[in-house]
Amino acid sequence: VVVYLAQGEIDAQVVRSLLEANGIDCSLSGESVRLTHGLTVDGLARVKILVREDDEARARETISSSDYLRDCPACGEANPTEVSTCRYCGKPMGTPTP
Repeated sequence: VVVYLAQGEIDAQVVRSLLEANGIDCSLSGESVRLTHGLTVDGLARVKILVREDDEARARETISSSDYLRDCPACGEANPTEVSTCRYCGKPMGTPTP
């Protein structure tokens, strides 16, 4: 189950480390493109972070409770705190809360 769409290598590794530090096994999809194209443009080098179905709820809770990520007010998906537009639905993220 996809629990996060990372925008390149650094983003993917941060979220992977977060999940694994909390005992959640995950895998990355899209690694071959990601490794040759370090930046994401129009989805190129975007990485899907996947977990087992039985770990989905715990993974989403771990991601949403992280200081690195915040949930979109429109669709609820996790995005890095610095983005202004949701990567999933395209709606404005609003002002981050401290």
